[in-house]
Amino acid sequence: MDTAVSRRQPTVRQLDRELDLVEGAIRMVASGEATTVRLGGLRFGEHLLEQAVLHGSRVGVRVSALWTSTDEGPVGLLVEAGDGARS
Repeated sequence: MDTAVSRRQPTVRQLDRELDLVEGAIRMVASGEATTVRLGGLRFGEHLLEQAVLHGSRVGVRVSALWTSTDEGPVGLLVEAGDGARS
């Protein structure tokens, strides 16, 4: 097995898990099940931010970064009900 591929697989799985969490949080807020969801400790939060903001805006949900104090990128995302979210 190629070691570069084997090292990359856990990273891809982690990215997929975090994407699932973000999409689930957006669905939860858009459906009115919650008004706010905080997702902390995301390894790929900065990479997922743009896609999450676009996805959220399509369903009336605001998504923003929870930044660290060290400017190393967001450690999480904040998902909040927007004007178009269902209640």
